[in-house]
Amino acid sequence: MEDQVLEKIRSQLLNIDPVNFCENKLTLDGNPFRLTGNGYKPFSDIYRYVGIKALEKSSLPIVITAGRQVGKTTLACALSMYFLGSGLFGNGTNPAIRLI
Repeated sequence: MEDQVLEKIRSQLLNIDPVNFCENKLTLDGNPFRLTGNGYKPFSDIYRYVGIKALEKSSLPIVITAGRQVGKTTLACALSMYFLGSGLFGNGTNPAIRLI
């Protein structure tokens, strides 16, 4: 009984984690989209930072720039899917998120 309650709390907390959302809901070329255990830890930190900052009431726009092709297009697409599919934004309480 306690294990079920703790697992339910854990799963609900993981719903707001962009990395968990991307790894469980998205695919890349038909394979699971993975950010952990493969050298993309800096990207998972960026995903979490952007996701956390977007939830803050006093958050400011975030600009990410890159000097070469390092996966920022995939990052923008995955984050837009997170913001669209997580149910945290554009729900009447929090405004929709815009990625440019």
